[in-house]
Parts: sequence; structure tokens; C-alpha cells
Amino acid sequence: MCNPSLLKNAKKTSAKGVLYKKFTCTPWVQNLNWIPENGTLVLIQNQIEGRRWRFTYVDLAKSIGSGKQEVIKTIDIDRGDELEGFTFLNTSTRGIAVSSSRRNNVNMMGISW
Repeated sequence: MCNPSLLKNAKKTSAKGVLYKKFTCTPWVQNLNWIPENGTLVLIQNQIEGRRWRFTYVDLAKSIGSGKQEVIKTIDIDRGDELEGFTFLNTSTRGIAVSSSRRNNVNMMGISW
């Protein structure tokens, strides 16, 4: 986690004080989504390098406290392509995913947990 006020004027993320909290998580994270109402951080990732999609819901406060991801739930989607990015659409159950496929690479999705 970065300190936003220091990051704003930093020349690089490794500048002193910019990184102020961290925890270890599983690999191939493509991006993150924050669900503020319940303190959940969603790791948007691939299950294996460049293949199959995974949504890992972690308790952010507990993860920072323990130094490793504290998983609430994992949702695996058996797609053969790489998940490049995802964003929720005004709800924590619907969103848009973009994959590495040459065709049909933008997907409207329902995620229930």
C-alpha cells in the first residue's frame, strides 16, 4: 500500500515513505478492486501464468496485520485465455473483464460470492 500524499510528488514508488503497508499474495495479479463497504480487496488474477481466471477476495485489514493474504473466498473461472483486467460496475456482483483473446475479449460478467 502506498501513502497517497507522498506518492503524488514522488519520482518513483521506491522513494522513502511511499510504501507504508504490504502483504504477500499469490502470483499473477493483474489488478485490484476495493469493496469499501466490507473492507475487502479483490485480487484480479490468473490461476496459472497467462491462463484461467481467478478472483481472490481478501480481508485487507487482516492481510496487512498478518503480512500475508487472508482469503475470504476464491472464485476460479475455467477460461483458457489470460485475464488482462476487470472492473466492477457500481456493484460487487457485476463487472467487465478484458482478456487476451483476439475475439470476444470484452466480457460482461456476474460474480456471486
